[in-house]
Amino acid sequence: MSSIVAIVLEALKSNDSIISAESQMMTELSQLVCAGVAQACEQLDDDLCLGHKDYRIIHKDQRHITAMFGDVVFKQRLVKDDSGRLFYPFDEKVGLATGRRFTPMIMAKVAELASLTVMRTTAKAVDLLTPFSMSAMTVDNLVREAGQELDTVREAEAKYVTVEVDRRAVPQLFIEGDAFEVKLKHGTQVMVHRVQISEGVTQSGKRHQLINRHSITGLSHEKVFDEARSYIDQHYDLRETCVLTGSDNGSGYSPKAFKELVPGAARWAHVLDDYHLNRKLKERFSMMPRDLQDLLRKSVWTGNKARTEMVLDTAESMVQDTDSGDSMCSEWLDNLTKLRRYLDRNWPYIEALSNRQLDRRGLGSCESNHRRYTYRTKLQGRSWTRSGLIAELRIIDALQNDDCLSSLEATAFLETQIKPEVKTTLRSLQLFGPAPTTHQGAYQGRIALYASTSSGTGHLAHIFN
Repeated sequence: MSSIVAIVLEALKSNDSIISAESQMMTELSQLVCAGVAQACEQLDDDLCLGHKDYRIIHKDQRHITAMFGDVVFKQRLVKDDSGRLFYPFDEKVGLATGRRFTPMIMAKVAELASLTVMRTTAKAVDLLTPFSMSAMTVDNLVREAGQELDTVREAEAKYVTVEVDRRAVPQLFIEGDAFEVKLKHGTQVMVHRVQISEGVTQSGKRHQLINRHSITGLSHEKVFDEARSYIDQHYDLRETCVLTGSDNGSGYSPKAFKELVPGAARWAHVLDDYHLNRKLKERFSMMPRDLQDLLRKSVWTGNKARTEMVLDTAESMVQDTDSGDSMCSEWLDNLTKLRRYLDRNWPYIEALSNRQLDRRGLGSCESNHRRYTYRTKLQGRSWTRSGLIAELRIIDALQNDDCLSSLEATAFLETQIKPEVKTTLRSLQLFGPAPTTHQGAYQGRIALYASTSSGTGHLAHIFN
């Protein structure tokens, strides 16, 4: 405490400006804290290594860790246990991956900043607000590393139950899915798939918020739905739950695809997404008078099939009686035909919109929640590689689910508990090739010019003389 007071007092006395004094205090206090943390880390390493009969100390290595308060440099021991495993007890105790420089908190904070703005702006913010600095390239590498670790954690959670979770029995569960398009480098377009799971909506004033929302996003439709299925199986008991699903019924988001996510639900109903339905009505029926548009919208939203057919027949007769050119009439009739087919095809799921027995207040937010993703990947995307886009999507998912920091902390555990799958490729030529042999190396030898007469080389020299 006395050293802190001395640093602050000296800074205030030696500077006329509070800005320069604060700048000096920030630097010196950070150095003081880092020195104290380094001393504590070495003491912890002593406690972990010394006195353990099953540890054989190999040597000491210098460790460099960057935390929120600055750079910490200390020495730690590399040990070998009775099983022959080499490891650093300090890294294993605090949960740091071997060779990792940045702490999980820094990775989480930088990843959160990078999910809102470009890498250069993130690097500038780190430089201004922390005792250390990093370049835009370092930010990009850190974001990729964080995204890759989050992807590893999500895959592990889908395959293994790492912790015991009580399966919740909720009255209603809402599942929505949709996709949007993102441009990669060199003009390539990819589809980003999303599944959103929630338990309903709560209202605080005018603000609505989803209850226990969980988002899963990725470039693979199959992978996203597999993760959603695993999450539901691990967290929910659906035997007494009414599950409501919603989508635009497009490719990959059919009612059947959502029904397969909840095979054990007490009740299941699928609803056509109201955003896409309203957009389709505006797109195909915009040439009609306003009162007829309102009547069609009311008929559809109330599930009145007969009135909907009557409105479409009226619109068709109006188009045929109009004095517009043949091309215009043909285009309008084509729009009415497509709209009629669209409504007929999706009518069972449109009727669910008017079913008053279904509490649908948790559906319809998936499209608006795209904005958190599209703002970063489209408006501020600049350009993406496939791996960089996957990392950014994983980070935004973790921030939306409020488990970014806890997931990054779990990486060290996964590295020791779950072994990565090693893929081997067998080529046809390997089946008929010779068996591999161990190479002995080249034999080396020399003939000395002057050797003893009793040696073999001496006898040989005597013969030629």
